[in-house]
Amino acid sequence: MAESRPPVALIITMGFNVYHQQLVRGIRPVLAPHGLILVVNSQNFTSAGLMASVEHLIRTIRPYGAIVTPSASAEEDAELAALLGELSIPTVGISMQLPGASQVHADDRSGMRALMAHLLDECGVRRLAHARGQAHQADSIAREQVFREELAARGIPVDEDLIFDGAFWHEETYRELRALLSRRRGIEAVVAANDMSALGALKALADEGLRVPEDVLVTGFDNYPSSLCWPALTSVDPEQAMQGRVAAERLLAELNGAPAGEEIVVPTRLVVRGSTRSLPFSAPEQIMAVVDLANLAQEELAARDALWGLTYVLSRCATPEDLADGLAGSALSRLGIGRCFLAVYAEVPESGEPEARLLLDYQDGVQGPPCQEVYPLAQLLPSTLHQQLRTELLVFQPLYGNDRELGYLLFEQRSGSMLVTAWLRTELSLVLEAMFSTQALKDHAATLEQVVAHRTAELSARSAELTARSEQLEAEVETRRRTEIQLQQAVAALHRTAMSDSLTQLANRTHLQEHLDAQWQALAGHGGELALLMIDVDLFKAYNDCYGHLKGDEALRTVATHLAEAVRYPRDLACRYGGEEFVLALPDTDRSAALVVAERFRAALATAGIPHKGSTIAPVMTVSIGLAVARPQDVADPWALLDHADRALYRAKTQGRDQVWSLMPGTDARYESGGPGVPHPRSPLPVTDPARR
Repeated sequence: MAESRPPVALIITMGFNVYHQQLVRGIRPVLAPHGLILVVNSQNFTSAGLMASVEHLIRTIRPYGAIVTPSASAEEDAELAALLGELSIPTVGISMQLPGASQVHADDRSGMRALMAHLLDECGVRRLAHARGQAHQADSIAREQVFREELAARGIPVDEDLIFDGAFWHEETYRELRALLSRRRGIEAVVAANDMSALGALKALADEGLRVPEDVLVTGFDNYPSSLCWPALTSVDPEQAMQGRVAAERLLAELNGAPAGEEIVVPTRLVVRGSTRSLPFSAPEQIMAVVDLANLAQEELAARDALWGLTYVLSRCATPEDLADGLAGSALSRLGIGRCFLAVYAEVPESGEPEARLLLDYQDGVQGPPCQEVYPLAQLLPSTLHQQLRTELLVFQPLYGNDRELGYLLFEQRSGSMLVTAWLRTELSLVLEAMFSTQALKDHAATLEQVVAHRTAELSARSAELTARSEQLEAEVETRRRTEIQLQQAVAALHRTAMSDSLTQLANRTHLQEHLDAQWQALAGHGGELALLMIDVDLFKAYNDCYGHLKGDEALRTVATHLAEAVRYPRDLACRYGGEEFVLALPDTDRSAALVVAERFRAALATAGIPHKGSTIAPVMTVSIGLAVARPQDVADPWALLDHADRALYRAKTQGRDQVWSLMPGTDARYESGGPGVPHPRSPLPVTDPARR
């Protein structure tokens, strides 16, 4: 550890969402006077257990203390506990029990009892569903236990069919509650294990045509200050900032000689809002809730707009240096990021200690000069920037590819949406992985070129000697010819690989970008229309959960095959846009012809009949499609048109999935189908088969 770096305290978290942000609010003023507070996102997406960079960081920094929150898996929790114990690092857990360490947690049981009394005694409900949290976390276990105990105390039998896994996540809760409501009605209340899960419950109830609180009451837990929902959510406030402050104070006390192993319980309080009681809209409480909701919505929309713009900028970056310039020159300040340092890992030296190279030095709107220094991970930043570590708090965010760690972000978000942290992790990881993979292919091609050049030079030097040995010369010439053919084949394979998706062999986003730019210019010359179809495989995560990722990959390849077969013309392009999303680009195609292609694809997919037991829509795999059509003079560029298709896809998904939704500038219409290729009686669009299609 460099001598110029101040003492470091670690906060080890799973992500950096609103929950962790509230904890840090309490920790920061207590630990900031003692040196740098480094928030380490340990969430592992590359394998089970602790990420290699996180383990190495803890071993080499050797912090004076650590505050730990639960991770997404029991394996990661166990490895982290073993590492901290091995290094004898004083540790305090928040809602997490570590061997021999003190623990701070909210009085979940009292808060949950108050919540259940409100529902059972004040509201008089009797049929309650419970969206439980993650099975290995103590908070989830305690909240479910009290749910069961309070029902039993009033002589109400526990209906096991009404208890389902919400995993502390809105998407999981949404899917499971929709499945429950498809087989059971008459539920009077949904008790979610946290506010994030409650948001998924609110959406599921709305999509089922149920009103909150008139038909069903909904409660959460954690009292997140950024819950974007209406009506406002009844929740339990676990005083997360107080938990953070108490944990930090406990850590300092133990550093000063206090014994470890204490359990400290922080009081909770019930906060009753509109999701469990009806209030007139003009009530002061309702007006304040609307104002808060509007302000939060404005902040979220501004963040999404800035992230969309940043995505467009990064899609045009060809090198890591371009990526750094794109980040610094775009929307970081709009996203509330005051400082941001982006580093990538260099080659691992013989000692095995990871080394990094800084790509981006961004401070308060100013991009610093390039830095060529290669430095060990434990140093966090180049020696010229060590003064940046003499600060209150920075977040360490690992970046990862398919099977490797690529680098990390070290940043300070001073304001703005919590969407930013997750977006930076995901988007930068994808862009860097694509860049490094492409560079590896280019390096291979360059090696082949050097081999050919070297062989050519040898042949030239020996040409005088080989004049009398014609047969040997012919053999050498044939060898050279074969090598050159191999080079041409390698270059062609490089181009195909760089322009195609490795899983489905469809075009990738780079190919789509070049294709759309070229077609847009051609269409501008004669005023033709461009149709874009944005396609999403319905409930694909549920498919992976049910059948596994290998079957998921096989299903995506089947979808891609039928998508490629649905187009008929050389200028049409089928692209895998990302994950389970695909795009069809159809130049010189109007709306009716595009619908014919969409229905041809849906019919082929229906015929394929890929079983999907996890779907709440159909027994086989289905897709939702967003369609947008325009001429170049109607919209700014093809990416704006793609945005229209994406919005249409969103409408198709929110309106029930397994359908086509058409959206053009100034219009918004759904095309529904009662079966592949069969117009629905309520369809506003006649389906014809124009000659072109």
